Order: sequence, then C-alpha cells, then structure tokens
Amino acid sequence: MDIFDDGKVLRASIEIEERNGQPCPSLIDLSLAQGLGGAELEEMSADEFEAAWARGVDTPFWNAR
Repeated sequence: MDIFDDGKVLRASIEIEERNGQPCPSLIDLSLAQGLGGAELEEMSADEFEAAWARGVDTPFWNAR
C-alpha cells in the first residue's frame, strides 16, 4: 500500500493482481532490503493500516490493464 501526502491511497496485493486469472508470484522482483533500502518508512498501528486500506483504491501493478 502506498499512502501519499495528499491522502491518496493505492492498494496492491497478490489477490488484486490475480483477479483476472493472471498469476503473480510476487509483488516485488527483488529483496525487501534492496527494494526498501533508503525508503523513509513510517510505522502505523493495525487500526491505522485497516483504515487506510479501506479508503484505498485497488491498483494492480504487474497485471495492469
């Protein structure tokens, strides 16, 4: 999930990627250390995550149409 300063929330998951019958073994094509190294991540509670997920928009990345 990506949360932007303007409040926009984009959701991605294996389930979202595979909705049209296309397989998606992973949402990333490199290790977490490589992909997130240097990123400014902010910790959030489970309730905050659920609230952000609920207002987000499903956004396929690998299998975008």
